[in-house]
Amino acid sequence: MQLKTNNPLYARIESLLGQLKNLLRNLGDNEYVQPVAIMDDATIGQHTRHILEIFNVLIDGHDRGAVNYDERPRNIELEANPHFALTLIDKILESITQRDKTVIMIHTVLLAGVTTSFDTLSSYRRELVYNIEHTVHHLALIKVAVRTIRPEYEFDQDFGYADSTLINKNGIYRTSAIS
Repeated sequence: MQLKTNNPLYARIESLLGQLKNLLRNLGDNEYVQPVAIMDDATIGQHTRHILEIFNVLIDGHDRGAVNYDERPRNIELEANPHFALTLIDKILESITQRDKTVIMIHTVLLAGVTTSFDTLSSYRRELVYNIEHTVHHLALIKVAVRTIRPEYEFDQDFGYADSTLINKNGIYRTSAIS
């Protein structure tokens, strides 16, 4: 895949979402929505929706300066329609490169049956790093689903692996920090 940026943060996001796009283009619509028993009947579409909505919440929260991943739309069309997901991936990639700034992270927790919220400070770029790790996690789950539905599917060798795992696995060691 030809990356559109040399910035390693944005390049990694582009690479991960590119892997997801490639997979979605190769799945049938029925495979996208097929419940997978080993994953508690979750679907590839549900995991895809979750990945993309978390990115959208961050992008939308950038201008407001506040992000609450718990309050997302859970768009059913996104988990049912891989073509809609492909369109949204392109929109995310077009709008992800915003300037860094402090953002307030709003967290909702359920304690002893009572919902409460608290906030912490973060930054837009730090949350992009979180989104990378979150995406890798869900790509790994999607990989399990695809292996169950279509065992013969051939993934990119780094699909669903964290950077640190790939570095360790391949014996590659970083020699300088990237700013």
